[in-house]
Formats: sequence, C-alpha cells, structure tokens
Amino acid sequence: HVPWYGPIYHQYFQFEERCEEFDKAIQIVERGLREIPRYGPLWFSAIRLYEKLPDHKPKLRTTLEHASELLLKDLKWKVFFEWAQVEERAGNLDEARKAYVHAASLCPDNLEWKVWHAGSRTEAAVGNMKGARALINRALITVPSKMRPVVLLEQSRLEEFGGAVDGARAILDEAKISARHEWKVFLERVLLEVRAGQFDAAVREVKESLLVHSGTGRLWAIYLQLWTHNGVEVQ
Repeated sequence: HVPWYGPIYHQYFQFEERCEEFDKAIQIVERGLREIPRYGPLWFSAIRLYEKLPDHKPKLRTTLEHASELLLKDLKWKVFFEWAQVEERAGNLDEARKAYVHAASLCPDNLEWKVWHAGSRTEAAVGNMKGARALINRALITVPSKMRPVVLLEQSRLEEFGGAVDGARAILDEAKISARHEWKVFLERVLLEVRAGQFDAAVREVKESLLVHSGTGRLWAIYLQLWTHNGVEVQ
C-alpha cells in the first residue's frame, strides 16, 4: 500500500535478518532499493548483508558503486567510508586509502575527524605507526570539542599499542584536565596501569578518579576488582 515508504522495507529486512532468513532479507532489501533507490539506510543494510554472506560478495562492490552514484551528497561520504572499511577487511589497503580520501573530500567539516580517526586505526592495524599518528593528530585538529575525548582515548591507545606507555599516560593525564567531565578518560587511565601490571598505580588512579566521578559504577567496579587479592572482607 505504501511502497514509497523506506522504513517499512528496513524494518522488514531487519526482522528477517534476525530470524536468519537471509535470502528473504536480501529479496526485501533489493525490492526496496528498486522502489526507492535514494533511501540511504537500505543501501547500507545491503552492503553489510552482502559482505557477511560469502555467496553474495560479488554483489558487494557493484552495490557500493551504485550507492555512491545514487545517494545525495550528505550520505555519499558515508558510502566511501563504508567502502574503505570493506576494502580494509578484504586486505586491500591501497583501495581502502583511496576510499578514505574520497570520504574526507565529501563529508561535512564537522565529521571529517571520523575519517581520520578510522584511517588511523587502519594504518595501525598494518603496522604503519607513523601514518597512524599523523592521522590521529589530524583528527585532533578537526574534531569538535564535544567529541575530543573520543580522539584522545584513541590517541592514547595508539601510543600504548606502539609500545609508548609513558606517552599514553601523558595523553590521558592531559585529557583528565581538558575533558574532566568524561569518566571514560579516567577509566582508561586506570585500565592502562592494569594492563601495564602496575596495580598500586591503578589503585591510586581509581581513588583519584572517584573523587571526580563518584557516581560512576564502572569506576567502583574496577576499584573492587583491584582489591581481589586482598580478600572478600577488604572488598
């Protein structure tokens, strides 16, 4: 009755997917794309589904190409963003980089940081730490202040991944000042010491964190876990 209404196809597709009726899910999403070829969520659902199902992977790149041609500019950058990650998972690093460049050139200025953030992870995954650091630094320049803690957390993990634990500590200590409102920064600082095997430092960090975020359950939980070796009574 309302074949022009995209959410119906999307909800129906998701229902069949949850039921693991993948052939039916594909039929629904393809029918929806024929009816309303500019409805973005269906394209992204098709991309995800085709990548997941080995028999349908040949359709994947064709679908990405069609989506990049048909969708409006405000969604086109997301197609290339998804394309980059598809290529990365397939091991096609050069193609992933090209797709990230397209995504960055098309996305709004306030979202550009997401492309550099994801690109940094891609480079780190293949051992290109210089490139990863350059991209995460670029993300820090372009990220809106509200989302800056997300990038700082990623930057600290990158340094830790590269073996520079002191560098990761310095980034998180700065973040505890500049992003004092974000409890995840404090939790990551504690977890960094746990992963480094510095349990006394971890206890000290979590005590300081609870002075700032006394109502955060995750901080209390890690505090309790850190006292495991002292027995139940102490906990």
